[in-house]
Amino acid sequence: MPKETSRQDFINPKTNTKITPLQWEIYEAVRKVPEGKISTYKEVSTYLKTSPRAVGQAMKKNPFGPHPVPCHRIIASNYYIGGFNGKWGNNDKVAYLRREGLNINEDGFVQDEDVLFKDFNLQDGSNIKDLVEEQRLKLSTAS
Repeated sequence: MPKETSRQDFINPKTNTKITPLQWEIYEAVRKVPEGKISTYKEVSTYLKTSPRAVGQAMKKNPFGPHPVPCHRIIASNYYIGGFNGKWGNNDKVAYLRREGLNINEDGFVQDEDVLFKDFNLQDGSNIKDLVEEQRLKLSTAS
């Protein structure tokens, strides 16, 4: 876990604003969704005791996606893939999910029934501190 000061100081390059504590929690939860699985805005929000809209907004602003915070793996409860990177009708989300072995029909619904991930209590050993440092390095070398 990064020091609170590094979290508090980190500026999201997508929005030019600080990432909120709730957004950090959402990103950490979403990191646990393994390749070939999906979860829903509702599942993440239930785990974190927040709203599905809060999860959706965090995914829209995700500066660490699609890897290592795989926002493309978060979909609607009816298995509709929804938006990606803040846009509707974006085929990148479909492409990412299909590369991971998921079956998506032409209407944008995941067809697989056994791919829902719910166990956010799993410890995956990941640390968001690495994300912050990696993103800072990218930004400093891009300047």
